[in-house]
Amino acid sequence: MILTLASLENPLFSQVSMSAAAAVTPAAAHRQTRAILHCPRVLAVWRARRLQGQSAAAQQRFLASLERWECLEQWPSRFLSGHFTAILAGKREQ
Repeated sequence: MILTLASLENPLFSQVSMSAAAAVTPAAAHRQTRAILHCPRVLAVWRARRLQGQSAAAQQRFLASLERWECLEQWPSRFLSGHFTAILAGKREQ
C-alpha cells in the first residue's frame, strides 16, 4: 500500500492549516519515502484549463511535459519541491 500525505517541507503548505494526522515531515516518516508531484500547481492548472476541448494529442503533450518535473525527485531539495510525501506501508514482519 502506498500512502500519500501533504509534505510540510514544501513552503506552500506551511501557509495552509493542516492537522498533524494529515501531514508528515521526512524525518518522521519511515525510511521508504518519496517526494511526488513536483510540477508548479498554479502553472499546471492554468495550462490544463486552456487545453480543455483541445485535441487528445495536445493533452498528451501537456501530460508528458508535467512528467519532466518529476526529475526533481532526484535532487536533495526534493521534499521542498514535492507536493506530497509517499510512504510505502505494509504489515510489520513478526
